[in-house]
Amino acid sequence: IPIIQRMEIRAATKELPYSGSVNPLLCGWIRLKDAVPISEERITILIDSLAPSYTAVLKELKAVPTVEMSVQLSAGALDSTFDWVLVQARTTSAGVHGFVRESIDMWTEGGLHLASCTQLRIVL
Repeated sequence: IPIIQRMEIRAATKELPYSGSVNPLLCGWIRLKDAVPISEERITILIDSLAPSYTAVLKELKAVPTVEMSVQLSAGALDSTFDWVLVQARTTSAGVHGFVRESIDMWTEGGLHLASCTQLRIVL
């Protein structure tokens, strides 16, 4: 994926995409390699930078595109400076028709909560 060349990602838990985990969770430390001076833009790029959390339970490659996404910025997020962020994504529900709901949170290295995100995805 071309955008991945713009960032550095380090896994923070044992769950990885397509690892067949029992836990639909992905968590990692992420930073952008290039400058994005507008905080809202940086936060939006970073909070959506992990693979879909549901891919942690899969063993074979499947597309899991976003159908709907909503980002809520935390108080103080726009005034903060940060390089690395911790992003945690977890699937909160998965339906028989392929739809999955995901909840994502993001913090600075110092522990400031920057944003939350919810996504509706579909497993194809």
